Amino acid sequence: MTLSSQKLSIPSELAVRFIRKKEVMHRTGLPSSSIYDLMKRNLFPQQIKLSGGKSVVWLESDIDSYM
Repeated sequence: MTLSSQKLSIPSELAVRFIRKKEVMHRTGLPSSSIYDLMKRNLFPQQIKLSGGKSVVWLESDIDSYM
């Protein structure tokens, strides 16, 4: 079996998934302004800026832990 024909199996608990603000708002029930206010006070997971600087995401696992 060649390396290119092998499939990597990553357990779902180790997989990293990013979610956008709209989904964060839906999951938490918080409006955007509250999310940013809580982040400023270190009471909510911090966002991650994607390359280019305009898009932001959160780690799904961080939001799940917050909930």
